[in-house]
Amino acid sequence: MHIIDKTNVIIQYQDPLVAVGLLSTLSQRPEFLVSLMDDSDACLSVNLSRTPGCDAAVIVADYDSAMELLMANPDSLSTRKPVPLNVLIVTWRNTEAEIRAALDAGARGYVIGNCALCEIVNAVQSISRGSRYLGRDVAERIADSLTHTPLTSREIQVLQLMASGCPNKTIAARLNIALGTVKTHTKSILGKLHSTSRTHAALIAQQRGLLTGNCKTAHAAARGVAASTPVLSLSLVHSRQQPDLRYR
Repeated sequence: MHIIDKTNVIIQYQDPLVAVGLLSTLSQRPEFLVSLMDDSDACLSVNLSRTPGCDAAVIVADYDSAMELLMANPDSLSTRKPVPLNVLIVTWRNTEAEIRAALDAGARGYVIGNCALCEIVNAVQSISRGSRYLGRDVAERIADSLTHTPLTSREIQVLQLMASGCPNKTIAARLNIALGTVKTHTKSILGKLHSTSRTHAALIAQQRGLLTGNCKTAHAAARGVAASTPVLSLSLVHSRQQPDLRYR
C-alpha cells in the first residue's frame, strides 16, 4: 500500500473569508494536512517543528502576518532548534518594494490574490519540495526591477520629502545636510528614476511602492540584508492549466 507523504499546511490569514477559502481549496489535496491558525504566536509555537508523518510546514499567509512571522525571533519563542519558515504570501500587494521586502525577509513564495487556485496549490507543492515560487505577475515585476538602479537610503529619505512637497531648503534642514547635498541627491534621484521633474519622480516612486510605509527598508535591514538586493536565483514555477474557478 502506497503511503502519501503529507505536507503540513498552516493558514494564517487576517481576512476570515479568505482563510476559509484557502482552507477549503487546499484541503481537497490528499498530500496536504491543512490547519487554520488565528494568531502568529500560536502558529509559531505549535507548528514550526515537524508533525509526525508530515514534511516541514508551509505557512500560507497574508502580507502583514507573513512579515510578522518572518521578522520574529524563533529563539525567543521556543527552546527547540529553529526551523526555517516556509512562508507563502498570498496578497494583493504587488509593488516592487513590497515584493522585495518580503523576499529579503525570507518569504519562500509570493503570489497575487487574483491568481488561479491551481497556482496556490502549485506554490505550496513547490515550497514543500524546497523550491521557491513566484506567481507570473510577481516574476515579471521582479524581472522589470532588475533593470532599475537602486536608490540609497538617503536618496529615499530625500525622495519621500520631495513627494510631500518640501522644497530643497526644508529637506536640508530636516535631514541636517547641506543644500548642495540635497541638490546632488535630487539630481541622482531624477536620473535613477528616469524622470523629468520632481513631480514625475514622485509619481514613479509611488507606482513602484518606494513611498509605502509598510515596505520600508527596515524589513530587510533587520535581517542584515540590503533592501535593494536583486533576487536572481528564484525557481519560477508556473501552471499551464487554465481553470474555470479563480481565486478572489
